[in-house]
Amino acid sequence: MADIRYIESWSLAQPGAGRHPLQVPSLLQPVLWTGFFICYHAQMRFTTFRSLPYVRQSPRRLECVIGFLLCLGLAAQADADTPQPWGIRVFAEESERPPVPQSLSSEALIQLDLAAEKIANIERGQGPYSPDLTGPLLETAQIAAEYGEIDRAMELYRWGLYTLRVNQGLNASEQLPVIEQMLGILRASGDLEAYQNRSDYLYRLMGRGAKPWTDDRLIAAERWLQARTELLVADRLEGRESELLFLLEHAEELREEVCADQIWASRFCAQLTLRLLALLYVLDYHVDPLVVDSYGSVQRSSYGNTLGYDNDFNQTPLEQRLRSLEQGVRSRGRRILNDALEITPENSALTRALADWSWFHGRTGEALSLYGALINEDDDVRSGGALSDPRQPMPIPAALFEPRDTALISREIEHYYITAVVNKRGLLKDIDIEPVDPNRTSLMSRGVRHLKSLRFSPALDQEGEPEDGTIRLRIAIIE
Repeated sequence: MADIRYIESWSLAQPGAGRHPLQVPSLLQPVLWTGFFICYHAQMRFTTFRSLPYVRQSPRRLECVIGFLLCLGLAAQADADTPQPWGIRVFAEESERPPVPQSLSSEALIQLDLAAEKIANIERGQGPYSPDLTGPLLETAQIAAEYGEIDRAMELYRWGLYTLRVNQGLNASEQLPVIEQMLGILRASGDLEAYQNRSDYLYRLMGRGAKPWTDDRLIAAERWLQARTELLVADRLEGRESELLFLLEHAEELREEVCADQIWASRFCAQLTLRLLALLYVLDYHVDPLVVDSYGSVQRSSYGNTLGYDNDFNQTPLEQRLRSLEQGVRSRGRRILNDALEITPENSALTRALADWSWFHGRTGEALSLYGALINEDDDVRSGGALSDPRQPMPIPAALFEPRDTALISREIEHYYITAVVNKRGLLKDIDIEPVDPNRTSLMSRGVRHLKSLRFSPALDQEGEPEDGTIRLRIAIIE
């Protein structure tokens, strides 16, 4: 695989990020400048009529007011039409929680002490790297993890992993179940850095997606991309732009190679395509190129030409590349989904993903046609039964970012029950939101704003036409 380059200087449009009280939101900056130019034009237009006070003041003021109102209205409409993917700031949460580790009873203490004594005897007789140590170490680590002794469990797993490397080799497949156990512990404990490092190690161990491929290697690649995407959206993206680019390029390159291989395409092209699609949703939502004029004012690149700025001159090569990536993301998503459907046209998950992508980006006719094709399929034809009834409204994108593990999220989280109506456009209205914990409601108003910016697939009648539908969910809202 080709070398992967990094972008070190990007700018992110981080929704909800902190802003100086006097700083104008970037979306409104070009709008206000346009209003200023309209007023300036009005001033110049009526300069010659200064001898007539009534003519000099009223029309000029009227033109200024109309210009500002028109621009602000356009800005509000543009902002309202900016969708937010489901699963990043708002996601569904199951009411069932993982079982709490058992309390460390006296019997458990005795069991752990006996195991520790056995390990000590083997170490004294055969050394700290004896192959006979591996079994007792891993068994004891599992017992410690079951009783919530996380530090002891991780220490024993690391020791057992080291004995495997010494005796079986650095790339021994026997390490895989041990690393999986360690990842489970790190995930539950919320140690993001250690979890990422251990995930990366497992991926390197499995060849980093390089040939020769095996089922295990490609499964590991798909799971690694899913884990790293979850870590990417678990915290704010400022300062992590190169990580997003790395994942995008790596996922795209691996997907293209696998989808072009006659042996592996039918089995793994769809999964890798969906993993890349999740990253494209992140790119489309978070990344926004900026233009800096000669006075140091920051503007959105999409307004650069209207404000008279030369985008190519004012942007660095990195900003130009970022702008190119963001502007082409919609066609790129459709292309990879259509390519994957040519390989496995019976894959309903891909069809649903393409329908959702089209609906999310305003291609309603194409989306309704695809939803209709899913309705006409028998229930047992839909991929593994994983897809719900296409007639029912579902958040977009469905399942690409879920399930989310709240243990990996460092920001504040609050939990709510919501009931709402999904209108024919896939937007929520008549939102009724109730906190799970009445004492934790600081994110409620922000959560309502997030909910209004989401897109849902429409409820469909018997003829496949959109209609209003009702949803009831338990959700988590991230700060």
